[in-house]
Amino acid sequence: LASSVYVVTNNPSYQSFISWADKNGVPRSNIANDKMTTYTIPKNEISKYGILTINNLNDNGLFEITDFSEKPNPESTNSRNACPCFYFLKREALPLIEEFLKDIELKGAKLEDKDATGKFLAW
Repeated sequence: LASSVYVVTNNPSYQSFISWADKNGVPRSNIANDKMTTYTIPKNEISKYGILTINNLNDNGLFEITDFSEKPNPESTNSRNACPCFYFLKREALPLIEEFLKDIELKGAKLEDKDATGKFLAW
């Protein structure tokens, strides 16, 4: 039963979950570190990245994500916290990408409307 437990955790909590896994017979390979990271960027770079709005929870680097915007207009956010994003889509969603691109093309989409996976997810 323990081998059917999988945990994806952020970097600050990873070692705690490894210890928990060792104590509970869960294979270490079932504990994944999502390598969550953020970095600060200047305002003129905002529209090139996924931007997180966060609340710091304590001095150990833990934080709560309160908002995520995919390549926002720099005037729409005060946050300067960029985050690399990785999207995992089900096979069934892949044909929808072409449909999305055709739909927004009909609406006169600009490159920035197409070049942001988060825009597809919101669509």
